[in-house]
Amino acid sequence: MDDHRVLRQQTGVAVALGEAERARYRFRELLIREAEDVIRAGVGRTGLSEYLSVVDLAQAFHRQVAPRASTGLGICTATSIHLCAAIPNLYLLGYKPKLVKLANQYLTSPLVYQNGTFQTL
Repeated sequence: MDDHRVLRQQTGVAVALGEAERARYRFRELLIREAEDVIRAGVGRTGLSEYLSVVDLAQAFHRQVAPRASTGLGICTATSIHLCAAIPNLYLLGYKPKLVKLANQYLTSPLVYQNGTFQTL
């Protein structure tokens, strides 16, 4: 974590961390050590309630949140889209065309990405 802080300080490049984390306590460590600019949690790893706790924690540290494009297929992708509406410190939602195409194989209503947003059919 300290290496990430040094990277942030010496390069001026924004650092996003947290893809593999599952609990707010680990995110708290990242935030306290100033290791990141953006929290990249995945709802497929944290669950919805814990994710919202991470959002609150990030907001308390004046950091933005960017839900990661999940390999959890349709349900995690759809949950991440809905979650974005409840994140006041939202940075962006990761988008991977191949994952959305794969996710749509498991959803009754497909996810459609057009003009920079997800659309409903």
